[in-house]
Amino acid sequence: MWSKRTKKTIWIILLIAILPGFVLWGFFDSIKKSPGQSHYAGRIYGRKITSREYQSALQAVNTAAAMRLGDKLQQMQQYLNLEGQAWQRLLMLEEASRRRIRIPDKEVVRTIRSYSFLQNKKGEFDEKQYRQVLRYVFHVPARAFEEQVRGDIAIEKLFQEVTAGIKVDDTEIKEAYNKANEEISVKYIAALPADIAADFSVPDEEIKAYFTANNLLFKKPLSYNLEYVMLGTDVPENKIQDTLQRFIKAADFRDEAKNMELEAKETGLFAENGPIPGIGWSQELMERLANSSAGKFLPPVKTSTGVFLLKIKEKKEPYIPLLEEIKDEVKKKMVSQKSAQEAKKRIEECLSKIKAATTAKESVSLEQLAKSLSLKSGKTGDFRFGSYIEGIGASDAFYTEAKKLSPGQYSGVIKAASGFYIITPDSFKPVDENKFAQEKKDFARSLLFKKQNEAFDQFMREVEKKSAAKKF
Repeated sequence: MWSKRTKKTIWIILLIAILPGFVLWGFFDSIKKSPGQSHYAGRIYGRKITSREYQSALQAVNTAAAMRLGDKLQQMQQYLNLEGQAWQRLLMLEEASRRRIRIPDKEVVRTIRSYSFLQNKKGEFDEKQYRQVLRYVFHVPARAFEEQVRGDIAIEKLFQEVTAGIKVDDTEIKEAYNKANEEISVKYIAALPADIAADFSVPDEEIKAYFTANNLLFKKPLSYNLEYVMLGTDVPENKIQDTLQRFIKAADFRDEAKNMELEAKETGLFAENGPIPGIGWSQELMERLANSSAGKFLPPVKTSTGVFLLKIKEKKEPYIPLLEEIKDEVKKKMVSQKSAQEAKKRIEECLSKIKAATTAKESVSLEQLAKSLSLKSGKTGDFRFGSYIEGIGASDAFYTEAKKLSPGQYSGVIKAASGFYIITPDSFKPVDENKFAQEKKDFARSLLFKKQNEAFDQFMREVEKKSAAKKF
């Protein structure tokens, strides 16, 4: 059986859909199909997903976001990929249906009546409050909301079914707790390319030769320049379309914007699949750009900041610029490569000296060794796995290597974002066993859910692949 607290945690995650967190932008507008366009949004297991189904899913994840974020929804919307979440929701619901997961009406009613934001001060379900929340907060009819909840419950049951066999034992709990809480500090010697770069000068002949041999490294991708205006946030659909038609018929975009007392702007050239300056990032918008040419208008885009009307001013095909245009860029890349090679050479020489001294049972002074090889030495503060070490970067590799070493032992070469390092343990702070005993139950619950969530995420990736899911 699932505890009330566990089920609440599941609701928090599943209501906003289980998705990877690398997407920073999403559309919040409806898909408006123009004449001649398909009325289907995609395909799952060969079944065409209608635009109406997609819209229902998009409305559901919008509602879920409102339930999760409350008053913070508007300020957080720009960071949510609601469009992607809607598609993921459709995938999960399709899988639940294939597994014959059915949710009776009485379970939907019971779930809705359990929501605290729909209850009065006595903890009783308030019908009037329910209607007001749907109308003024979620902006969704009761029937549609009830179907959203039915879908949410189906997804929760799918999650439970897929993750039912996943467990965590005491050994796993203790190892994970130690990893999350024990602290280590290390002494290090470092070869940093940024420090070495100043020693390099690159003659023009070398720059020219390098560019000739490696010019594909500097190829510029397909890029666009858009003209756009932004309307208000609560603009009626008919006014948006009327305004768009005026721009389409106008001889000059900027002149028409001036006539309408709007501010016309340009994005400047930006690369495909990158964020759009002044607007954000959207996979769907990039797909539409790829199929359009200069002079064409794009469908209106609604975001939390307003409605955008966009015209493609320029579409520049991929090209290799002339050396004169990017000489500094080429030189910078060459210096970066040379300094990285030199840094690696120096740290490997340092490691050889440490090994020789260790074999001879001689003491090693990282400070003196660093000075003799023009390297840097230092000591970190206390850090944990998964933390950030000031001036160095992510701690994971340092933590993993340090755990293997006894006092007086040295690691091999560790490559970090900032350069190359050799470390030796300095201090170690084990976990407080009394604190672990107090926190074990809650920690185990969190660890289990994390493990279940990872398994479910992997499961959904496999479902997506198996179903040949495709968005049009």
